Amino acid sequence: MIRTALAVLFVVALAAFAWWLPQWLGAPESATDNASQATCHPLVETCQWQTPGGAAKLTLIPLSGDELQLDVTIPGVAAKPLIVLTGESMYMGEYPMALSATGLPGEYRVRFVPPFCTTGDEMVWRINVQVAGEPFELPFRALFSPSEAS
Repeated sequence: MIRTALAVLFVVALAAFAWWLPQWLGAPESATDNASQATCHPLVETCQWQTPGGAAKLTLIPLSGDELQLDVTIPGVAAKPLIVLTGESMYMGEYPMALSATGLPGEYRVRFVPPFCTTGDEMVWRINVQVAGEPFELPFRALFSPSEAS
């Protein structure tokens, strides 16, 4: 009788674990994780979000050849931000880019040519922002591909 009860209990526990495990593995850990799944493509749209200092935005403008201009506005930030490019579709290291102040409060700019990749213009890059050496959390993933500039 005890052996039967233990066997039934074991089967019920195994079934519960089999049902619970896929849900646990697939569940996001926080609301921040959900936000990080949202994307913005600054070559085709202006990426905007709210900060404690006011409205912030990030845009990419195609220039001549492969050169791009990144404009970022982050009001209320005391230190000058730093942009770090990372490969989204393929890891290719980190490419820090120093921003220059435009003369308007909280507005910065950098001109750059994205690193070359064997995938050509199809490479997807992610724009990460750092302030005072620490990551500055965006409510979305800012992604671009040089092919979007065409």
